[in-house]
Amino acid sequence: MSNIIKILESKQNLLKVTYRGEFGYFFPSTNLVQNNTKIKSFMDAKKELLEQLKINNIITVPIEFDIDNELFFIQLINYNFKKLGVFSINNLGKIKEITDY
Repeated sequence: MSNIIKILESKQNLLKVTYRGEFGYFFPSTNLVQNNTKIKSFMDAKKELLEQLKINNIITVPIEFDIDNELFFIQLINYNFKKLGVFSINNLGKIKEITDY
């Protein structure tokens, strides 16, 4: 079984998730990794991603969190609903574009 938290819905500052067949909710600011890292939550990942890519006025959609590798996956969409890409960001702030998502 994979160790991935899938984000099913992001609504009103609450994430609906599934993990190992169970459903649950948590806030985007919930710490998912150790406290001594740069990126701890989806809020931190979003902020770092937008700062490093120097993008404004973008819709960010959290997709999933890989527990084993401590990777946050976020999709970027512009306001014309054109997909700009899916990016992974690790707990140290390293960003990688995912081309085969």
